[in-house]
Amino acid sequence: MYRFLLTPRWLAGLAVTVVVAVVCVLLGMWQWDRREQARERNEPVLANYDREPRPLTEVLPDALPPAGAELPRPARWTPVTADGEYLAEDTVLVRNRSLNGRPGYVVLVPFAVDDGPVVVVDRGWVPIGATGSAPDDVPAPPQGPVTLTARLQTPEPHLERDAPAGQLHSIHPPDVAGLTGLDVLPGVYLVAAGEDPAPAQAPARAGRPAVDEGPHLSYALQWFVFATGAFVGYGVLARREAADRRAAGAGGERPAAVPAAPPSRSRRRSDEDVEDEILDARSRG
Repeated sequence: MYRFLLTPRWLAGLAVTVVVAVVCVLLGMWQWDRREQARERNEPVLANYDREPRPLTEVLPDALPPAGAELPRPARWTPVTADGEYLAEDTVLVRNRSLNGRPGYVVLVPFAVDDGPVVVVDRGWVPIGATGSAPDDVPAPPQGPVTLTARLQTPEPHLERDAPAGQLHSIHPPDVAGLTGLDVLPGVYLVAAGEDPAPAQAPARAGRPAVDEGPHLSYALQWFVFATGAFVGYGVLARREAADRRAAGAGGERPAAVPAAPPSRSRRRSDEDVEDEILDARSRG
């Protein structure tokens, strides 16, 4: 009954169906992987962002195993406190950073922790200036002893790009060390959340990162449904073809329709018929 599926036309249709299904599955897996990446990116925020701050010198030995290694993902956004002093004269700007759609710079200031290392602190964002090559104003950090509240963050990759003096293209502590000559901690930087004493003016802060997974799960499910639908459509077409062949008979052709007989026409009455009727009527009278 379904031997027609082995014909070249139907084999070609099956091949196209398989290709379409494979492409849909691959696209679905790609969307699924993007969802997993979003969930992995959100986990440290959900786990750490709202925790009670701990002293930086207590957290770092656990957050940077082995010594000098880059901050691992699970430790990101961990709140810490540190007493020390900003090294304002070594301020560095990071170019091409936006906040709410506005272009600007991120302000990095080294912070000397009391009885601890020098760490790079992201104090926040400032808008681009009138010339476009530097901000018009960079709020200074508090002078003297400061109690800093911040969150740990993993450094960004080093970018081999030229920049004006005192500026960088990424938040990479070794690059800050290269510009300032300071021995800064290389595997981590801090995102400022509060300073005591609070300055009169401070760079803008981005706030809590978004933890939305996006539409990747629904997109992945849609692609998987499309993959299944390709085979369902092929099966529906095959069943219709089989039904048509059964209706056509074993010879593969539909039986010819028998033409209907033309309707009979009533015979026209002749003059003799009329005369006979008149004579019959007189004889009966």
